[in-house]
Amino acid sequence: MAILRKVQFSIDEMAYEFYPLYTERDHGSGKIWEWFDESVTGSDRELIYALSNAENAKMKFIGSQYYDIRNITQQQTLDIKRVVELYNAMGGTY
Repeated sequence: MAILRKVQFSIDEMAYEFYPLYTERDHGSGKIWEWFDESVTGSDRELIYALSNAENAKMKFIGSQYYDIRNITQQQTLDIKRVVELYNAMGGTY
């Protein structure tokens, strides 16, 4: 069974990696969905900051058998930045 192992990011020509602790999976109509939902920790701070300020960003989902590369749009970058700003405004810490 293929499962998501890690996510590699290329953000403004800098490389980052994220290893999800637990990945959930579902399938249907010939498609497979995998996702994870994890709390942000201090070790994620650099990645989150880079994403929220990115000019050019891509992410590569790497599974045990396959991979998929996605561009992160400017709108998605702006949305990440807004979430980080709200998190900080509400007193959030890493």
